[in-house]
Order: sequence, then structure tokens, then C-alpha cells
Amino acid sequence: MKTKDLDKKNTEIYKKLTIKQQRFIDEYLKTGNGKEATIKAGYRLGSKHNPTKDKIHTTNTASAIAYENLKKPHIAIAIEDNTRKAMERIKNSSLKNVIKAEQIRDKTDKDELKFQVIKDLLDRAGVRQVDKSVRVNLNADISNIPD
Repeated sequence: MKTKDLDKKNTEIYKKLTIKQQRFIDEYLKTGNGKEATIKAGYRLGSKHNPTKDKIHTTNTASAIAYENLKKPHIAIAIEDNTRKAMERIKNSSLKNVIKAEQIRDKTDKDELKFQVIKDLLDRAGVRQVDKSVRVNLNADISNIPD
């Protein structure tokens, strides 16, 4: 299916979403937690007669509503579509940062600045410096270790 067709189909799906479902999707995308998304989206969790029912009931109800919402095809597609778009934005942003960093690196003769640019890129990518204070002997005798 072409992207154009996918966007047209998704537009129709977004029209089917209620305001609460849209809020649920927004909150779910922020936290990845269905129960929290249900509560923050404003779903009624207590009974009609006793809205301040005990916390266990509320938690179970929120989890049940989240489960049902995530099973609904139009909600699942909207979440998938938003996730895909977010990943595309991250990819484009990361690529722009890499290009910018390479330009800075190539324009300078200072090794310290080149090192800082590379370190910054690695930090943004989630790569952390190895803690050299922790020594591991990979050739250690492991025959004494119990099963």
C-alpha cells in the first residue's frame, strides 16, 4: 500500500475516534502505560452509585478499559501511525544532527573540538563511556563456580 493511500485510510480512522480515545492515545504514546493513559484521558472508573470506589477496583477498571481500547483496530492503527511518524521525526532530526556535527568537525583544526563533537554524538545516541575502574578478567578460571 502506498503512503498516500495509508494516510487517506488513517484520516478516515482518526475521524472515528472519540475525544476520550484521542486523549487515551496521546497519553499512551507519552507513557506506554495503558492504565495511566485511561486515568489521564478521563474515563469514569468508579460505579455510578459510588464514584469513589476503592483503589483496587479503580485500578482493575482502568486496566480493563486500557485492554479493551488497545484491542480496538482504529485505536491500534492510530497508535501505530503516531509511533511511525514519531520515529521518522527522530530519524530525520538525528540525521540532521549528524550532518551538522560532521560539518563542525570538518571545519575545525582543533582536536579538542572534534573530540567533543564526536562525544556529544555518542551521548545523544545513548552510548556511554566504559567505566575503566571495573576490571573483569575474561580469562578467569570458572571451574570453581557452582552450577
